[in-house]
Amino acid sequence: MSRDTDHAQLSELLRSFGESMRSRLANLRSAAETLDTFPEMEKDRRRRLQGVVLEESRALTEILELGLKRLGAWTDARRPREVLGSRELLVSLAEELQEGGYRTTLAEEATMEDFEVEADLPALSRGFLRLAGDLVSSLGVEEVALRLQREPGFAALDLLWDYGEMDLENLLAWQNEALAVPSDEAAPSIPDLARRHGGEAWFNVRRQAPTAYLRLLLPVAGAKQALAQEELG
Repeated sequence: MSRDTDHAQLSELLRSFGESMRSRLANLRSAAETLDTFPEMEKDRRRRLQGVVLEESRALTEILELGLKRLGAWTDARRPREVLGSRELLVSLAEELQEGGYRTTLAEEATMEDFEVEADLPALSRGFLRLAGDLVSSLGVEEVALRLQREPGFAALDLLWDYGEMDLENLLAWQNEALAVPSDEAAPSIPDLARRHGGEAWFNVRRQAPTAYLRLLLPVAGAKQALAQEELG
């Protein structure tokens, strides 16, 4: 994405934020100044103006919070991926999920070796937190597990859960819906996480376990350079 495009998108974001704030601030200022100028006004009028102050203050708070979330999402999308050790990534994600109130463990085969991956940890944390929340609220999942395995040229990051006696049709329907949930200011969608990391994402079910999991492919640090060197001979 070009610098000009980035600048245009940021300008539009700030313009929209400013327009949303302007009328609310004008209403708030008018009500506050009227209350200050006429301290002896009748009670009903004072009550109405105080209501305006309260309503506009709440609206401004919501606009500010939404603007900060949008700015954060815009910044995240342009932040370079960082190089993290595989164990470091797993532990960090597990801590984020646990702090979010979700019981999280590392699968026994979580990582058989320590290697480096390129990852956007903040985006992964927010995306996995939303997915864990959906698992709890929609499927009644009580615990999730994390696993990271190295494959040729990439790493497979899995979020696993035990689906127990759950109806498979309902589980598959939920998985399709989860893949279609769009990004918002709070968290990226699963497809956006895949695009952010230049890979793919999908759900899988192991009926023998019975375990289901989301798999997200992450780039292994230095894999492209190593492949280029091999091709050059």
